[in-house]
Amino acid sequence: MYKYGNATEKVCGDITTDGKEDNLMRARLIGAQGIAFESDGKTIKGTNIFVSFDDEQVQGERTERFFLKENIPLPKDTKINDMLDITFNYKGKIESVQKAQ
Repeated sequence: MYKYGNATEKVCGDITTDGKEDNLMRARLIGAQGIAFESDGKTIKGTNIFVSFDDEQVQGERTERFFLKENIPLPKDTKINDMLDITFNYKGKIESVQKAQ
């Protein structure tokens, strides 16, 4: 289980080659927004993705916004409403995004 905020999503853990456990979330892409801004003199670039997913505590689907760093792109040919597998590291930061199989 991966804990994000106050709700717990259904996910499966995978052991990576370096022995750390990653957490996987399956979600539907409902929006994407490229962003670039200045913070403490540094330019931050990336993409906000907006996704929806099942949550036992919500009627319908829950939605969240996640930030993808510039070096973590959306998969090629990703479209709105595609299902994504989002992998988080043990600190809750996104490590990768892939189209769900």
